[in-house]
Amino acid sequence: MMIDISANLDQISEAQAEIESTSTEDMTSAEMLALQQQMNEVNLQIQMTSKMLEMDYNQIKAPIEAIRW
Repeated sequence: MMIDISANLDQISEAQAEIESTSTEDMTSAEMLALQQQMNEVNLQIQMTSKMLEMDYNQIKAPIEAIRW
């Protein structure tokens, strides 16, 4: 099963850039909560992508180790 990690990484990069470019100076508390939620979603996406990479690695690791021995 191939997972498109690069698409996930692109989405993460775009979301992080948007968050970083947001000025919090004049934000209301509701806007701050929305920004915090967006940051939480980006962090979750990073964790999910990391887990997918780990799963992909584990799928190819065993056959490679079998060839080695």
